[in-house]
This record gives sequence, C-alpha cells and structure tokens, in this order.
Amino acid sequence: MSARISVGLRTVEVPDRVLLDSNFLISACAPGDRNHQPAVQMLSGLLQAAATGAVAIFVTPRVIDEVWWRLAALLWDDANGRGSWGALDKSGRKRAFRRFGPELRSITESLVNCPVISVTEVILDDIPTALAQLTAAAHTLEPADAFHVAVMQWLEITGVVTNDRDFLGLPNIVALNFGS
Repeated sequence: MSARISVGLRTVEVPDRVLLDSNFLISACAPGDRNHQPAVQMLSGLLQAAATGAVAIFVTPRVIDEVWWRLAALLWDDANGRGSWGALDKSGRKRAFRRFGPELRSITESLVNCPVISVTEVILDDIPTALAQLTAAAHTLEPADAFHVAVMQWLEITGVVTNDRDFLGLPNIVALNFGS
C-alpha cells in the first residue's frame, strides 16, 4: 500500500514504509523554522495515513539523538541570542540540555508513545551496510545518514521524509521533500 497526502498546494505520493529524518522532525517541532508549516502538514497527513494502515512510520534512536542536539541548540539560541550555542563548552551544553529537558522530554514522549510510529534500533548487521554506504563512491553520505540507509534496507523501508539532498538518487529510496 501507499498513500497520497496533501502538503500545502501539492500532493505527495508516500511509499508504504517511511523513515522520518531528523530535519523533518526538527522543522515540525520548531515554529520559527521556515519549513514548519509544510512539515506539520506532512506529519499530519502521515499520521492519518498510518492510522488507516496505508503507511508504516519509523524513527531510530539516532534520529532522536539528532533532534535533541538541534532542538537544544535552537532553544538555546532563541533564549540567549543567535549563535550563542556555538560558544558553549561541554558543561554549557549540559546546562542547556537540563534547562530544556522538559521540552525535549515532551517531544520525545510524543514520538515514542505515538501508536503509529515504530522506534527501531540499529542492529549489529547494519554496521557493515552503513560503512559501505559511507564509503561508496557513487554518493556521499554522512555517518548518521549511512546508518539511516542501513536500517531502511534491513526493514525494507523505501521512503525517507527529509530535506537532505544526500538521499536523492540513492537506489530504491524515495526522498520525500517536505519544504523548501
């Protein structure tokens, strides 16, 4: 199965199994993000499609880790001035995570407790696949994205909701762009 969902003025064909990339979740959670509205619309459509059984939605702990880091930085910069996150040392970042723990906890609980989102782990067998993706001459993936692709191959997930251009052109993967 698959689904067609509306995102603004366009309709998106969504494969039956999708991985949510961190940039998508960050945009959906950050009202000031330029892609916030399209991300919220796409997330709403995905959740509705998943509720009918047309789409299975996945995230990994690695995706959640990326969301924590980026949202903590955004929240810190909002509270302390643009670019202030970059000036923090390790103890400063720890303070930031404590300070914004309630927000990060709420977002995390929404993800992991959502009945139509499956949190899947990276398994030992994913490591060689991720390494092959990381070192492939045909494309240049960062380590986190290489692990995403390995998990996708293992679980036969054919769609990734992302604005990351690195997923474009990968064999057997449909990159679902959610914004500009």
